[in-house]
Amino acid sequence: MCALNWRWLLRLRCFIVTPAMHKVHHSRLQPETYSNYSSMLSVWDRVFRSFRLRDDPHTIQFGLDGWDAAERQTVEGLVKTPVVAGLAKGTGCLPLRPLWGR
Repeated sequence: MCALNWRWLLRLRCFIVTPAMHKVHHSRLQPETYSNYSSMLSVWDRVFRSFRLRDDPHTIQFGLDGWDAAERQTVEGLVKTPVVAGLAKGTGCLPLRPLWGR
């Protein structure tokens, strides 16, 4: 692994999204969830004022409250959850009818 000088890392972080920056977006805290949307250039989060840092990113608890059930943590659950949640709210996409088996 390559060790970078901290000064260079801080300068790089002004332009490029680092894992520590993006990690904040996956926090359980709602203000942090609604931040750091950029996946490559951090300048967009700065321009649109959604940039946020955490002093100690190792303390972040990931996830969304109410979505921790074991059945939601499977591949099937991850695929099904947005559709079911959207249908319950009336805003989601309806599953497409398969082309096979008509």
